Amino acid sequence: MERRAICHLLRHDLKVIEEEDTPDTIQHVIDRKRIEIERLTEQLQSRLPKGRDPNHERFVEKLEIAVALPDCSPEHWDPEEFDEWRIQKQISELNTLPYPILFGSASDLYWDILDNTTSATTVSAQKKSRKSKRPNERLQVRFKGLDEHKLRIQCDRRQLKIFRQFSTDYISNKLLPKDEKFGEGLCALRSACLIWKADPEASANRKNRQKASLRKDSRLRELLEQNKVCLIDYPWETHRLYLHCTFDSRLLTQQGTEQVRLQKLEAAQKSVEKIKERQAGDPSITLTENEKARFKAKQTSISRLERNRPPERPECQIYQPNPNIVLGVSLSRHEPVTVVVFNKEKNQVLECCSTESLLKRRGIISPRNKQSIVKLQHEQQQLLRRWRRQRHYNLYQRPEEQKQGDYHQHDAESQLGDYLDRLIAARVTELAVRRQAIAIVLPGLQNIREGVESDIQARAKKKHPHHKKLQAQYAKQYRREFHRWSFGRLGQYITEAAKQQGIVIYKGWQPKHGNEQEKAMAVITSATT
Repeated sequence: MERRAICHLLRHDLKVIEEEDTPDTIQHVIDRKRIEIERLTEQLQSRLPKGRDPNHERFVEKLEIAVALPDCSPEHWDPEEFDEWRIQKQISELNTLPYPILFGSASDLYWDILDNTTSATTVSAQKKSRKSKRPNERLQVRFKGLDEHKLRIQCDRRQLKIFRQFSTDYISNKLLPKDEKFGEGLCALRSACLIWKADPEASANRKNRQKASLRKDSRLRELLEQNKVCLIDYPWETHRLYLHCTFDSRLLTQQGTEQVRLQKLEAAQKSVEKIKERQAGDPSITLTENEKARFKAKQTSISRLERNRPPERPECQIYQPNPNIVLGVSLSRHEPVTVVVFNKEKNQVLECCSTESLLKRRGIISPRNKQSIVKLQHEQQQLLRRWRRQRHYNLYQRPEEQKQGDYHQHDAESQLGDYLDRLIAARVTELAVRRQAIAIVLPGLQNIREGVESDIQARAKKKHPHHKKLQAQYAKQYRREFHRWSFGRLGQYITEAAKQQGIVIYKGWQPKHGNEQEKAMAVITSATT
């Protein structure tokens, strides 16, 4: 009886299940574990430490193989072998675009705010701008080392307030006297990167203009056919210049700025007191030049943090969580996300939301744009259904079109999936803020892949015993259907959105058995106990 009880607990992840297991279920669990053990054994064998190479013999041997030329003598000449070698050894094309330029601090960027009405625009453009909702100001930026180039910022309304804060910090600090300037540590901008990126729309417009010019100019068309001229696509015609910025979201509000100021002040005071205590304990100790410079810089930072404050910023209430409320997330193939709000003090589930309930829009009390309230509430749920239809098409219809040569490449599914991941992450964070959760617990994805792979191979062996080819086809189809949703990207977006609100992220363990609510509860239990 003891052995049977231990086997029962091992099969069901240390849980007591009242339903009896059938022989087929037990055999499936055994096969899955056996395959998982075999895969882990192979991985451990490949990770065994290799002996040292003190004479660099293995290195020289591999180097000779890498730089070796094929045998081109007439008696051993093989065109197919030479082509294969040429393809394997070929060097990738050089990138004609310049490398990204990194700027490590806020002082490397010089901002200006221009009046949009004073810019050189036509009368018709000014009339259009009066009717539009565009702001009356233009943001302009220059870079350290590239002062002669002035670039204008073009962004959406969500990013405009952030770039405006960058400009306000720089201009206000520049106009202050030297003794009243605040430190760069209280500027919202932390670093920036200037990078070229391909613009598909600009490339398409360029090709359309080239086709139109060829239709009109027969002489140019003849020269192209004779290979006497060629059309060149310049990088600045097919690419755009992007500015990627990193910033501290706490420094966008007055309360967050004060919190950061106090943290920096406390850290600087501790480092200064540590140096003073070391000198007091042993007066013979003398500071080096670098230590003296750092000590002086810390004292300057303390005086600035105590006396000088950055300009006023928007007021925002600091998030105050309830230490007993935890939000757990479970991931699965059938239901991408299931969220459970749990109260540890009362041992009670407060709310359970599926993916579609998360995407239901709240707070809509009136129809808009001739759409009813119900349609507006379920508008984002339609995106999930559209993504599923697109996934089904890519799984079954696209291979047939590829065989017939009628397929046109597009990334509609990946773009929609990325947008849905960001939308779900925002909804999960909104639920955590509304419930005042102190933490969000995400399932760890480290061992899920191995568990899924062993389960797929066990199912394939049961479905088609003694048929390796059919097993491979079944496993490929099942694996392809399982890995369509990017759980790693979704977890990353949830982590980013939660950190902006000051919510802690924990990692838990998700079991393989049970419904989605039970899995989410197991994730919470594994992380909080």
